[in-house]
Parts: sequence; C-alpha cells; structure tokens
Amino acid sequence: MPSWMILYGGDVLWAGALYSLLALIVRRPHPLGTLRWTLAICLGVELTQLYQEAWARQLRSIPLIGYLLGHGFLWSDLICYMLGSLAMNRVHEWMIRRAKFDQRQK
Repeated sequence: MPSWMILYGGDVLWAGALYSLLALIVRRPHPLGTLRWTLAICLGVELTQLYQEAWARQLRSIPLIGYLLGHGFLWSDLICYMLGSLAMNRVHEWMIRRAKFDQRQK
C-alpha cells in the first residue's frame, strides 16, 4: 500500500463515513446541505485539536474518543476531509439522479 494512502486515507474515509451517517440520519437529505454539515463538523473537530489542556488530552487518550476527535491539528487533515466529503457528495448526487432516472423508466 502506498505511504500516502496510509498517511491520509483514514481522514478521507472518516469524512466519507461522516457524510454517509448524516445522509442516513436525515429523512430527505439534500446533498449540498449534507456536504456543508459534514465539512462544518470536520472543521469543528479539527479545531478542537488546537485545545490541549490536560483534561482534553486525557479524554483523547481513550481509544474510541481519540479516533473520533484526533490528537493534533494538521492542515492536511482539512484537505483530506474535503476530499472525502466531496467524494461522498458526488456518490450521493449520482444516486439521486439514478433514482430519478429509474422512476421515469417505470
């Protein structure tokens, strides 16, 4: 596996999974709205990593919370989040177009 995939793949997948979760939770999700919410949550999570008080570091030492919230701010994470969110947004829009097309065929 390429080193860039090991380094950045998790963040791309994390954002894609968050987009999918939001799209599943909302009853009739609009792709652009889901994209905006996903990016806002990703940005919020990344910005919380700038806060490094002892209690926050201790909370992040719990494996599940550490995986969800991360440990340190990186600009590259924001780019990965954007790529993962945009990829899922494209899949979402394609699925909506496909469903409309299938409806017209019936």
